[in-house]
Amino acid sequence: MRECVSIIMPAHNASKHLNEAISSVRSQTYTNWELLICDDGSTDDTARIVQLAAKSDARILSFKNVNSMGAANARNKCLEHASGRYVAFLDADDIWLPQKLERQIQFIAETKQPFVFGYCENISENGKVLSTVKAPKLVSFSTLLFCNFIPCLTVIYD
Repeated sequence: MRECVSIIMPAHNASKHLNEAISSVRSQTYTNWELLICDDGSTDDTARIVQLAAKSDARILSFKNVNSMGAANARNKCLEHASGRYVAFLDADDIWLPQKLERQIQFIAETKQPFVFGYCENISENGKVLSTVKAPKLVSFSTLLFCNFIPCLTVIYD
């Protein structure tokens, strides 16, 4: 059986892009995941979108901060309820390519690495690639103490 991935998503006033972010998770070729979304005190339509998504897919779990407490707090709230072996992060205005989870979980299984990461692209509202963010091929603890230059949405932890 394939191990579950807990996907952690903070969402604050994210109604403009939230459906697309959720859709990119639903489109994953690796299907054993749970998506934990914390609405962080939004004043727009974010809460309604999260509730509808949770009602339509049992793998989506909804949490709420009444007042905005920041992305770190919203992520931690989701992590408290995560049940997967693996943890991945996706912000509400980001999207994944369909094979992201499958390829990274396969790489973890083959290499026994505790976490993996990759590149990402910054795109415009209409999908045009604006820039590519490239993390180095290898990192060490000492380089991460200096600066965390790994794009959050590319990481999966075992």
